[in-house]
Amino acid sequence: MTDITALQNPAPKKKADTFPAMLDAYKTEISRALPKHLSPDRMARIALTCFRTTPALAKCQPASVFAAVIQASQMGLEPGILGQAYLIPYGQQCQLIPGYQGLIDLVRRSGKVTNLFAHAVYEKDQFDYCYGINPDLTHKPAPGDRGDIIAFYAVAHIK
Repeated sequence: MTDITALQNPAPKKKADTFPAMLDAYKTEISRALPKHLSPDRMARIALTCFRTTPALAKCQPASVFAAVIQASQMGLEPGILGQAYLIPYGQQCQLIPGYQGLIDLVRRSGKVTNLFAHAVYEKDQFDYCYGINPDLTHKPAPGDRGDIIAFYAVAHIK
């Protein structure tokens, strides 16, 4: 026999007031935001690992941490040690900061770039560039000890 009172007044859902609870409660929201190459379980595990390895995130409002995870999900970037994106605490707010590897991944996924690379230039390297109608860049790494890093550059070949 079914209790009519229980059907009319279902137990209130537990409020997700911590970040781990929000991850669990709103996993379907994460799955809606994710591209096909990422699973909601993987994103939740990665986000929870970031949360647990960065103690300052516990001082942030849980909703701001969750919002940053949703942003990462929408972009298809994994926050954490791989350098695609980072969950950065600013006071009580968490912000998603894409890393250079995540930006490169986004550019490659856009389909608008045929080649993309970046290099460091060291003191002893032969490096020359010029602007103008015919821009040019030449970089020949020095053999052996190249000295200290003095610059970086990136090149993208656009379709």
